[in-house]
Amino acid sequence: MMEREQSIDRFQHLLAHDTLPKIPDVKITAIVLSYNEAIRLPHFIEHHAALGVGHFIVVDNGSTDETAEILDADERVTRLYTTKPYSENKAAWREAIADLFCVGKWVLFVDVDELLLYPGWPDIDLARYCALLEGRNEDALFTTMVDMYPDRPLSQVQYECGTPFLDVAPYFDTGNYRLIPLEPKAQKLWPTPHYRVFGGARERLFANEEDRKSGLLEKIVTKTVFSLGRSNLRPSKRRQNLDAKAIAFIKEGKQKLSPPTMSKVPLMRWQKGTQFPGGPHRVNKPYAMSEDWGALLHFKYFDDFGPRSKEAVDRAQHAAGAAHYKLYVGGLDSIENQSLRFSGSRRFKSTKDLVSAGLMRVSAPTQRVLKK
Repeated sequence: MMEREQSIDRFQHLLAHDTLPKIPDVKITAIVLSYNEAIRLPHFIEHHAALGVGHFIVVDNGSTDETAEILDADERVTRLYTTKPYSENKAAWREAIADLFCVGKWVLFVDVDELLLYPGWPDIDLARYCALLEGRNEDALFTTMVDMYPDRPLSQVQYECGTPFLDVAPYFDTGNYRLIPLEPKAQKLWPTPHYRVFGGARERLFANEEDRKSGLLEKIVTKTVFSLGRSNLRPSKRRQNLDAKAIAFIKEGKQKLSPPTMSKVPLMRWQKGTQFPGGPHRVNKPYAMSEDWGALLHFKYFDDFGPRSKEAVDRAQHAAGAAHYKLYVGGLDSIENQSLRFSGSRRFKSTKDLVSAGLMRVSAPTQRVLKK
């Protein structure tokens, strides 16, 4: 009883809510943080409700658009309004909500500009997929983050509320992602997962010119040691030593292992006391990770990309004083007036496209189930 009272106190303090909301008892709950995302909310909710998400708990962080009207009109949603700073509370909000309402249950941590895909989508729903994981004593799913974009400059894009995101931005990068193991000290603090993914369209479009430069040997190391094709099993001591040498080698060169991290652990059977370093990119507890990989299709590149990036710079609520958003603002002219596509672009048609690009994985046990 004392633990629950502490969880209630923490929840009420962090979200400035005097009363406790009534949350339905469902198998899968989505916990979402949102600020002025009204234009994306309808399709975001419909996509994940169709997957099998039973309820959405949305932290409305002081939105000034139609977010409140959209969420309050939807019985599948509990909206929690707060104006506390996002940068200081984003991890704690997720943790406090999950600790109070979702212990032992499946939780989806996903942003409004993201759509979850998993092995078997769309033929099996998310509840059945989670049951497959439970049957193998797996309680967390690793996903890549795959930036999606249109086939034309953003100045020619007009997204209308409710339109399926993929109708507007169906392309993604291939061949420019890399899988990087965490250094030993970081693995002790954040044991799940022990690797991250970097690269993709955002790095291609917005990395500093100096960060893009790499010699031939560096390119070879990136394509081999850090290939997405390597096993996702915990590496041996020999493997860890090789990884450490490769990381040190690249750090000495011009290529930097810099954010943004293009991977998350968005789906997990929640253990009380789990913590995030910020976003749900890794956690402080040793969850049993699935051999499968899912994917979060990420839809930043609509016609609101410029205004939202400038607003993010002004709010300064994102990492490093919104440093990445400053890069986006600096590169707006090129992406608003030139196509985002390049030789490695691929149009998404099904999850098979992501699997063949190394951005999703379907384990042998899952393949056997899907073939039945």
